[in-house]
Amino acid sequence: MHLIISKVKNKNINIFTEICIIKMVNLDTK
Repeated sequence: MHLIISKVKNKNINIFTEICIIKMVNLDTK
């Protein structure tokens, strides 16, 4: 995940990946 974020410079894609990470973290905490 972090490698994708570092490689991709597009802000929209960065926001998308961040949302995916947040969702994954939320699932892990529940």
